[in-house]
Amino acid sequence: SSQFYDNNHSHVTWVSRMQCLKAGIESYIEQMSKASPKNKVGIVTFSNEVVCYGDGSTKDMSRVEGNSLYDENKIIDIAEKSQFLVKKEVGDTYQSLIKHLYTIEESGQTALGPAIMFSIHLLKNAAQGSKIILCTDGLANMGLGALEDLDQEKFIKAREFYEALGEFAKAKAIIINIL
Repeated sequence: SSQFYDNNHSHVTWVSRMQCLKAGIESYIEQMSKASPKNKVGIVTFSNEVVCYGDGSTKDMSRVEGNSLYDENKIIDIAEKSQFLVKKEVGDTYQSLIKHLYTIEESGQTALGPAIMFSIHLLKNAAQGSKIILCTDGLANMGLGALEDLDQEKFIKAREFYEALGEFAKAKAIIINIL
């Protein structure tokens, strides 16, 4: 369909939030591959499931889905078993990471809590100062830490969940940046 607003700006191309986000991530990974080629980078996506593509050097991936999104022990177990997916250096995996980046599509709900928990446990044995760059456009509405339709008790439980994740990340010297 036409991408023109009110058919008045035929010389303007509109860019989606997802396209902007992917371009920004690509630029960041490219800069890192040149400035710090020995660092490791992995991609974890989340919607109604959490998918770890790791460093993109293999076709292997891991998933947290269904009832597992509500099970702290299951999320941690899958994350710990997925650490092998982020082994190679970004200088070697840049092209694979970008390839995976551009296959990501928006879909489903937002399993934000499980994604953060998974990512923290994926990195918990990594070097101090490791970073999670969390990109989302939605309210956490699925799995642990869901924030929709909260009564007072559920709100307190969700707040405690995110505070505990933050404290664990802090103890492991993992930095979480949010976009």
